[in-house]
Amino acid sequence: DQDETSTNKNNYVYGNFTQAGDGTNRLQWRVILKEDWSTTGNVSLDFHWTVKTGTVGHKIKWEVLCKQLADGESLDTALVSLGTVEDDIIGAEYLHKTSITTPAAISGAAGSEVIFEIRRITSAATETSSDGRLLGAVVKYSRVIA
Repeated sequence: DQDETSTNKNNYVYGNFTQAGDGTNRLQWRVILKEDWSTTGNVSLDFHWTVKTGTVGHKIKWEVLCKQLADGESLDTALVSLGTVEDDIIGAEYLHKTSITTPAAISGAAGSEVIFEIRRITSAATETSSDGRLLGAVVKYSRVIA
């Protein structure tokens, strides 16, 4: 989806996460592990999001899942949760930054493919009447230094 800010008309593209039930809103992407991938470090996912409307101080809850696929492995495989994170709404049309870090739950050699997924969780979150808008994400990982 695409929208623009109300005053200065700055455009932005986003993945829309409605206030509908848990896990029904999800966005997936794939990453190929680089040559310097380390299976012993942490994996962090930093993501940016916003809301069009919402109550300041209320929380939006996100869940991050992933699965490493080896050569010859089925594409139709269950993802594993890396955990959940809640973040306070700062304001409508404000940039929100949050991250989740987990011990390396992703194993596999360089060249393996990893599926990442972000879900909006509405249970136990205080903001259930606004849509969350995912603006982008960065995957960080430990490297092997030769």
